[in-house]
Amino acid sequence: MKIPITINGKKYTIKSIDELTTKEFIELSNIEDINIVKYISWQADIKLEDAFFAVTSKSIEKTIGVIPDIKKLKRLELNYIDYSKTIETLGQRHQIEESNLSGYELLVFILAVSQTRSMNIDDVNKLRDDYLDKPFYEILPAGFFFFKILNNGSKYGRNFLKRTIRFLRTLLQKKEPELIN
Repeated sequence: MKIPITINGKKYTIKSIDELTTKEFIELSNIEDINIVKYISWQADIKLEDAFFAVTSKSIEKTIGVIPDIKKLKRLELNYIDYSKTIETLGQRHQIEESNLSGYELLVFILAVSQTRSMNIDDVNKLRDDYLDKPFYEILPAGFFFFKILNNGSKYGRNFLKRTIRFLRTLLQKKEPELIN
């Protein structure tokens, strides 16, 4: 719901927090000590001093809403996110480590890596950009879901890594036994 406000005789419309895209939510999360005045200033793209004149009642605060804790949001079953596609290859993990992203941006990137299952970084970035335009309450909980799997390692992923390490050790023992001992 667009919220109409008037500041110094000029009309603005701002979004409630629930209407923010993922990109907007990431921008919002980077604002230090966010409060209602800073939110209005950011949404209306006006100076912070001017935004003080917009806050006249608690009804505006109530309409804007509160910033949710992403960890507590329930992930939604969406037709464009397949939760069975986990990050299990070394290539996928390498893409994530090399991204140099953090915070919510990392969650979106992890989600894109899991869904594309491609080593083509252009495909991953295209999907990531698509996700940035979707509502944050759909994307960030899904990204957090895949982050937890990546961080803890899925059963298949741990087994794959163990088998790979065991295979490399066996290979090295056969070729260069003195390197292993």
